[in-house]
Amino acid sequence: MLFTLVLLYTVLLILRPQDFVPALFEVPILQFMLIAGCFLWLFGSRKHLEYPQYLLLPALVVLYVVSRGVNGWWGGGVQSLELTLPPLLYMGLLAQSVRSLPRFRIYIVVVTLCAALLVYHGVQQVQYGAGWTGQVMILERIRYIGILGDPNDLGLLFVIAICLCGYLLAEWRNLPARLLVTAAIAWLGYGLYLTQSRGALLSLIATVGLVIWQRFGRVSVGLLGTALVPSLWAATRLSTISTAESSAEGRVDAWYTAIDLFRSSPVFGVGLHNFIDYHEVTAHNSIVLPLAELGFTGYFVWLGIVAASGYMVYLLGFRSTPMEVTEPAMRRRQQAEIRAGRALAWTMFGFAIGAFFLSQSYKFMLFTLCGLAMARFAFASEVLVLPELRLRDYWKQWLILAVGLIGFMWLTVKLLLSF
Repeated sequence: MLFTLVLLYTVLLILRPQDFVPALFEVPILQFMLIAGCFLWLFGSRKHLEYPQYLLLPALVVLYVVSRGVNGWWGGGVQSLELTLPPLLYMGLLAQSVRSLPRFRIYIVVVTLCAALLVYHGVQQVQYGAGWTGQVMILERIRYIGILGDPNDLGLLFVIAICLCGYLLAEWRNLPARLLVTAAIAWLGYGLYLTQSRGALLSLIATVGLVIWQRFGRVSVGLLGTALVPSLWAATRLSTISTAESSAEGRVDAWYTAIDLFRSSPVFGVGLHNFIDYHEVTAHNSIVLPLAELGFTGYFVWLGIVAASGYMVYLLGFRSTPMEVTEPAMRRRQQAEIRAGRALAWTMFGFAIGAFFLSQSYKFMLFTLCGLAMARFAFASEVLVLPELRLRDYWKQWLILAVGLIGFMWLTVKLLLSF
């Protein structure tokens, strides 16, 4: 029941008929479904509440509100939860409902089909000037509506779908199914091209390169890069990347502003969603944005959720050990779980590359991947030897990571400004 509700919620979340069908304008359908899902979650079994994410989520919600309150508007913190709380709740629902491998694959298929429809919406924009929602292109770049109204966000969704389709392509042996998945990857790749999102395209290139390196070695990466990257560079907006280009220069300025705001308000930041009060555009970086808006306190809690989720799929995909079993079916499941964890790790890596150049700190795609990571880790722990991931055992490492990332961003900004 919960899984079906999550699938329906996912479809409505991506396709968003409630934003362009007049009969649905006043119906809070997503809110009702989210509340119903949380109710079903309460009665679910094996919640694994000992995972760090479940302990950090309430703290992050509180710090969302506090960051606004200490900056003079407690009511603003509560209002901000309307945008920031749903992704966190959705993460918990995914962690509970998408645990088995068949459900994980069904979820991928649903997301892929929705993303493929958004590509068609983009094709309509190119051909007719507007898609079925009435949305038009911006600067000759396709986009959707609602949470995907930015071409960069739309491109990042296509990257996630492509990466997950790659997992299906490797898992499915049926020829017609493989042909369909291959066609879906090509179609989504065309959609990514139409978004002209440099951050999303870089994330896909980096992910494909890393996977090829891991499977075939550095020579293969070099040969493929020599053959394909120059063509991609010439055919897309990648060729405009430069520290002197207006968009890139604006990003560096935004990063500098974020670091400067953190220095002025290091504990609780300048307040959730308040960055644009100090800079004309968002930070265009998923690290410095929470650092500036939530201060080190909120940034550390936020990073703990993300780091724990990433560490889960890393352990599952690259450091897990199969339990001693004799049944062939169980051995196949163990290997399948490892492959799924590895695929999700590659997907999260690609998302991280794109999120470095985009503001994804509080958005659905980040917490969707975190929820899927929790689901895979929980289910795979039944057949694989995995360490207990408890907050008390890892907070020091995450503290070092948090400080290291701040130092890295500060040094990066200094170097870029020097050019």
